[in-house]
Amino acid sequence: IKMSRKRERQEDDDEDLVQADDTNESPQKKRKGNRDEDSEVGIVEKIVLVNFMCHKHHETVFGPNINFVVGVNGSGKSAVLIGLSIGLGGKATFTQRASKLGEFIRGDCRQAVITVKLRNRGQGAYAYEEYGPSIIVERTLNRDGANSLKLKDHTGKKTISTKARDLAMILEQFNIQVHNPCAILMQETSKQFLSSAKSSDKYEFFLKATQMGQMKENLDEASNNLLL
Repeated sequence: IKMSRKRERQEDDDEDLVQADDTNESPQKKRKGNRDEDSEVGIVEKIVLVNFMCHKHHETVFGPNINFVVGVNGSGKSAVLIGLSIGLGGKATFTQRASKLGEFIRGDCRQAVITVKLRNRGQGAYAYEEYGPSIIVERTLNRDGANSLKLKDHTGKKTISTKARDLAMILEQFNIQVHNPCAILMQETSKQFLSSAKSSDKYEFFLKATQMGQMKENLDEASNNLLL
């Protein structure tokens, strides 16, 4: 009986050690978990195109890692990429497919709607209390030029903001650069880069890719404001 009680006490002590190991995670594990959480922001979860270019209604749900959009010529692969750029506030001229946003509207339709769902989890989340684990960006294009923007919470039922400035702040928080050719490389841009023999064209591409051109514009604007 004494031996059995001694074994029971030893087993209880072992269980306490196991529980202590489970609760006291090493700092390395905690930091690794935080890094994993940081990578959960800005991931494109889904895009929906309605009456946009060749798509009457198109929906793509993306996986968490690398995604490939494949299809025959003319099936609308480039339209998905262009829709992603325009949906996140990109300019029509950046796509080199149109000069106005209204030109992307399908056929004789009066308007097109682009919806992009961005992941918003972890320490780098943007206004998580308002948006939740995802941010839904909805951009409506109208032929008369009266385009609109809505930033919705993860349910898509509540509109948090309609300001382009708030979208710009979200993209900056997530480090999404819609006008950077190294982040979103349009088909026409790649053709021009490969076919052009001018060093000035290559240099312009370099300025855009490194954002040095944007930095110069910001410095020039700051200098002008100081002079005023």
